[in-house]
Amino acid sequence: MKRILLGLIGGVIVLLALAGALLTGWAFSVFGTDGRYEVPVAQVDVGGAALYVNLFNVQTDTPVPDGLLETYVVARSDDGAPLFLGVGEQEAVQDFLLGVPYEAASELAGGTFTTRPVPGLKVPAPDPVDAGFWAVSAVGEQPRLVWTEQNGAGVLVLMNADGSAGVQASLTATLESPRLVQVMVAVAVVSVLLGILGAVLLARALRSDDGARHR
Repeated sequence: MKRILLGLIGGVIVLLALAGALLTGWAFSVFGTDGRYEVPVAQVDVGGAALYVNLFNVQTDTPVPDGLLETYVVARSDDGAPLFLGVGEQEAVQDFLLGVPYEAASELAGGTFTTRPVPGLKVPAPDPVDAGFWAVSAVGEQPRLVWTEQNGAGVLVLMNADGSAGVQASLTATLESPRLVQVMVAVAVVSVLLGILGAVLLARALRSDDGARHR
């Protein structure tokens, strides 16, 4: 009876160790050793001075529990020129872009925005960095914003940092968490220890079985 119990416990522990190893392998294959996973959103190529996206939504379906990951929206310039990325209230953004030629997005499908041009003659656009109404903003060759549901309720604006016309960039959603790497390392260590313990228990059960046969 004792050897059967040892064998059952050892088998369950080995299965738990294998499950932990599989989970760790999946997490590292998806998020890498830096805890980061990028999802392409859209390629932007507009002739105006800005891309205007109302109620921009980032969907990041993932089995990773909430709280382990932060979501960012990242813009990367195609030619290395500094970009501006910001979120503001609709009325404030429209006032800021008054007279500026820009393109308003109506749909995102297949990595491309469907846009309609809003005419204007004010080029370059006013300096977006100096505008004080942005809820969140970033500027640089790869500006990125921490994305929350509150940001999704506003207007996302992508511009060249100098306000010039012709915006060419890619938008990605990035899931990132250094804590995830730490958690996965801990899971991997525990899985190894459980594997060793399960193997020891199974070995003892088999030895007990052999001893019983030779009596």
